[in-house]
Amino acid sequence: MAENMLNRLGIFFWNQFRLMARILLTGFMGCGKSAAGVHLAPLLKLPFCDLDEQVKAISGQSVPDIFRTHGEAAFRDLESSALQSLPEAIVCALGGGTVLRSANMAWIQANGRLIYLKVSPRELQSRLEKDAAKRPLLCGPDGQPLAGVALIARITDLLDQRAAVYEQAHYTVEVSDLNPLQTAEACVQILRSYPAG
Repeated sequence: MAENMLNRLGIFFWNQFRLMARILLTGFMGCGKSAAGVHLAPLLKLPFCDLDEQVKAISGQSVPDIFRTHGEAAFRDLESSALQSLPEAIVCALGGGTVLRSANMAWIQANGRLIYLKVSPRELQSRLEKDAAKRPLLCGPDGQPLAGVALIARITDLLDQRAAVYEQAHYTVEVSDLNPLQTAEACVQILRSYPAG
């Protein structure tokens, strides 16, 4: 009887947490935030959004176009605005650099649950090499996409710069060997195990 009561109480608190939470996915580009988020949202019975798509809707331009015409600082301003307008009870895939602004991280820590999807540099290279041209930070000064040793060097450098910030997430899930559905299931498991982070 007591076990049944505890199970019901646990379900009640889980549902309360789920209904109030902004579940925010962070990690390096190519870690699978959007792909996992599409699977995670229905598992939590929440809507899904991609912050880059929110920025695109606000600005009317793609992320590469914003970078090219207005620069990274303008993109980050739009990203901050989109982040702070997220509704409660949503799963959102953040941009890989969203958490780098201290004001964004402070807002996230106060208003959401942040999950860091951690992937090894070699796996990121494998995932990103074929579409590096779509990623402004993975292009050289000439605008050409990096490849091979230059690409892994850029990924490693950016990861080194961001590691301390990513590690401030409420939760970390190692996803190098997981597909998007497995990643979503791992996120649900960690949220259920530690809902208050």
